[in-house]
Amino acid sequence: MKVVIVGAGLGGLACAIACRREGIDVEILERSPEIHEFGAGIQVPPNGSRIMREFGLLPQLLEKGSQVQDVHFRRYKDGRLLRTMPCGDDITEEYGTPWVIIHRVDYHRILHDEAMRLGVVLRLGAEVTDISTDETTALLADGTIVVADVIIGADGI
Repeated sequence: MKVVIVGAGLGGLACAIACRREGIDVEILERSPEIHEFGAGIQVPPNGSRIMREFGLLPQLLEKGSQVQDVHFRRYKDGRLLRTMPCGDDITEEYGTPWVIIHRVDYHRILHDEAMRLGVVLRLGAEVTDISTDETTALLADGTIVVADVIIGADGI
């Protein structure tokens, strides 16, 4: 089976890793000519860190990120503290994995490196202009037709 994933962001890479772990051939089509992630910090709540644990990547996530200790809710208008929610070990005990904050670039790099290690094929500069659900093909801007058994859209907004 061959899966084609449109988009090499966080979701596309995570999907690719999950597929490869099941022995499925994966090709990611990314329109950007180079791999780069942008943005600032991102929160990885326990449901996300649980997936990273299943992928064997939780130690890397914790090495580059930080476990959330508390969340402070403040009034937008004046910054007054409304409530504090303890996290830290309480969250880990309740849900089995920590709530982590990490820079988006570091998170993306961890997923990218694992996908490459697992043998995911990454095609850069591959802008998808059309999808045929009848034929399960992706048409690229340069006219190339990519055939797959399954096509997954992970191209963000």
